[in-house]
Amino acid sequence: MTVIADSGPLIHLASVAQFPLLKRFFQPLYIVPHVFDEVVLQGKGRSGDPELRQALSEQWIDVERVVNSTLVQRLTAPNISETDATVVACALEKRASLV
Repeated sequence: MTVIADSGPLIHLASVAQFPLLKRFFQPLYIVPHVFDEVVLQGKGRSGDPELRQALSEQWIDVERVVNSTLVQRLTAPNISETDATVVACALEKRASLV
């Protein structure tokens, strides 16, 4: 099952030392660049940062860009962030599930 992950599950699973469950249950697993920024750049040194860096280096998580930027714009709303809209757009493009 192809899955697109948002930052929340990555951070929370890392904080309870259960990040490997993602590899066990979801392959392939993708994130969008916004999620990478939230977890690794903005969250540097916090839960999720080292785990995501390792998963990316081991290539069991990949960063995937959204092709249809118009779709992201259509999904973005006052109560839906650009990151969330991008995650959903990526899932729609890849016909993937969300986690």
